[in-house]
Amino acid sequence: MASANISYYVHTGAEIPWGNSESSQDTPTAAQTILSAFTVAILVDLFIMIGSYFATPYLFQATESFLEIWVSLLFSPLRRYLRRRKTPLDPETYQQIEIEDYDENHNDSDSVSQLETPQDPPEQKKKRSLLKRVIVIACGLIIVLLSFVRPHNTDYSYLSESLPLAPFSNLEYSPAHERPGSAAPETAPQTPPPPPPPPPPPQYPPQSPPQSVPTNVAGGAPSIPISAPANFSWLENRTALDSFPMFDWLPAYNSSDGLPDWSPFRVNRHNQDDYVYEHYNPLKDPLHFPNLQNDILEPLREVLHNGSVKIKHVILIKLESTRQDVWPFRNTSYIMKHINDSYPKGIPGDVMDRLSKLTPTAERLTGHETGFSGDRPKPYGGFSARNAYTSGTYTLKSLTATICGVNPMAVEANLEYLHDIYQPCLPHIFEALNHQPKITSEATTNQTDEWSSWPWFTMWMQTHSDAWDKHFLLSPALGYQQVMAKRTIDAEGRKYIPKETEEEDEHGHEDKLLKNYLRDVIEDAKKNNTRLFLSHLTHQTHTPYYLPGDYKEMLGDRSNEQRDRLNRYLNAVHYEDESIDQILQLLEDTGIADETLLVMTGDHGLSLPNDGGITAWHSPHVGNFHVPLFFSHPKMPQIDLGDAAILSTQILPTILDLLIETKSIDAQGAKILGDLLPMYEGQSMIRTLIPEKDGKHEWQFSTMNPGGTWFTVRSASKSYRLIVPLKADGKWRFTDVGADPFELNPLEDHQLMFLSDAVQKNHGPEAVKWLAEAAHVAHWWVKENHRRWKFDPKNPNNDPPKDDA
Repeated sequence: MASANISYYVHTGAEIPWGNSESSQDTPTAAQTILSAFTVAILVDLFIMIGSYFATPYLFQATESFLEIWVSLLFSPLRRYLRRRKTPLDPETYQQIEIEDYDENHNDSDSVSQLETPQDPPEQKKKRSLLKRVIVIACGLIIVLLSFVRPHNTDYSYLSESLPLAPFSNLEYSPAHERPGSAAPETAPQTPPPPPPPPPPPQYPPQSPPQSVPTNVAGGAPSIPISAPANFSWLENRTALDSFPMFDWLPAYNSSDGLPDWSPFRVNRHNQDDYVYEHYNPLKDPLHFPNLQNDILEPLREVLHNGSVKIKHVILIKLESTRQDVWPFRNTSYIMKHINDSYPKGIPGDVMDRLSKLTPTAERLTGHETGFSGDRPKPYGGFSARNAYTSGTYTLKSLTATICGVNPMAVEANLEYLHDIYQPCLPHIFEALNHQPKITSEATTNQTDEWSSWPWFTMWMQTHSDAWDKHFLLSPALGYQQVMAKRTIDAEGRKYIPKETEEEDEHGHEDKLLKNYLRDVIEDAKKNNTRLFLSHLTHQTHTPYYLPGDYKEMLGDRSNEQRDRLNRYLNAVHYEDESIDQILQLLEDTGIADETLLVMTGDHGLSLPNDGGITAWHSPHVGNFHVPLFFSHPKMPQIDLGDAAILSTQILPTILDLLIETKSIDAQGAKILGDLLPMYEGQSMIRTLIPEKDGKHEWQFSTMNPGGTWFTVRSASKSYRLIVPLKADGKWRFTDVGADPFELNPLEDHQLMFLSDAVQKNHGPEAVKWLAEAAHVAHWWVKENHRRWKFDPKNPNNDPPKDDA
């Protein structure tokens, strides 16, 4: 276990969470992450065994001396006491030895008379050095004393527990707020044992909430031991759950044609006789800042309203493990430090030329300058964000957040598909449009805008496996009509897959092969008069950054593992740039480029150049959260949103807003989208954003891979970040990415009060005030997050009640 701990830390920059090791039994592929360091573990284990071979005699002697001294100290008084109480032997009880039994030839020196008093053993064999005794006894007493005087919390217990017992500790959900001096979030309200089946629900949804609906949520946040002039009463006893929304376009109550979130209506039981219909209501959300009342950004307003921009199709691409500073790759990227260090005599010209042309497609789509010399590509058109964060550094949670416009569950692993996704996802919305009476694929006129009433076809597309953590079950839960993954490609005959080696097949079919399948989907849509919503997840940039063929030189001295991985990663980034360029070319070749909205963002980043981490697993570094995010359309001007704080949950409302404003939807569809748009938490990116209002911040939350150990908080108006622990052994972490963009000097502590002292010393009272508010807001948010997802820690898989019969 020691070799596993050391090797995994060296390999990934993270520590194995032994307390969560039981979760891998349900998903065998989860073990791949641990086994990725198997070779390193063997080497570390070999070094440990060699070292132990030579150290064992000395450790044995030291342990023996330690035990002998303490046994002698503790039991010598008892031994002397027992000797004093023992009755002396009577010499008269011994009989004289008969003379004939005496052997004259016997050596008297070899025998001792039975009546002689035994001689004590040599004194030097029992004596111990007085100094040694003092040292051993003092060390032992110090250890015992410290075990009593140390603070009684789980932090020190975790650090002092024996490694072989680690997998059996901390198995249950253990919020950090239970520790003294902490203010981390609590779990959702405890759910009582399932009651007997209640009577059937009413045939029609209520127009108002039942009387049993609580106006306030029981229980408030515990007090935070930070002195700050702030009032948090506006958060206490608040919830965004409210009565169900009613729209005239919703299907009948018992119909299966409606949105999964609303038909049939989800039920929360407060007692076995009453039904409560609850749904997220942004008007009740104390953290929600709507911006739909604001004007559209000036450079976009005219082209959106004059008919120049038409959106018949939407393609959403999630870029796997893509850092913001590599898409496009800039000369200010932190990776450039490693590149410069790898060439002591300067970067060769051919390598610099290769780096300057690493991501021309990304440079074209975002319009961002890279800082390298040379001709810049013509901007594609659209708007991009420089300060965008993912809603979750776990890929599957990031997908749910982007596609559904919701914050993912603050619990470990992909459980969202088992619960009620509390807002309609984009495929759900497009499917709801398909059920409107005027939606048809029949082309009756030659009007150029007749496609606004065509039905939508939604499809999830990837060329690698979707077996990880039951991804294949998540895609249908998000509403996609069809799913394409490696398993479906192989089952359907591998139509466009060339002959692959065993290693290539193991890593999944390469991303560039997607264009052939994408062409078939586009041609079918043109033939069948359907509109497309397609989503694609890349994978070549995922560890181990595998590519078919050879890798080009991006770094010089690659003798250490981190530089070798960076070289592979940059090659993978260049490959993905070429893959995206092929998709753009396909849109041109099929004639749909001018009517397709292209949305791209990273599922999460990668802290490889910062701390050596090869995944975002349990990594709080900002490099894992900061991702590229942009909307592209050839008829839009190129707009840079600058340093405005963006979260990936804002993608869905922005897409809906664009469809409405460009009149790319018929009248009934525009009404539906207009009703839905205000229901979402995120602000629309095509309007003036609101980072702060009435002295309150616009807060943004991101779960950290795998979801149930930490989450992050930031506000749109400040550059501070706070990492909030959900486990008792987790640390709080504070950084200011404005002053320290690479987080070279983070402040960490197991106790929030001690972290506050460090923040006061290093960043001043303003940062302390922000920290206090962020901790309160985080505490409220995670409880609210569990309420919205109807998550019960005692029933994480949302299993139905067992029938007692």
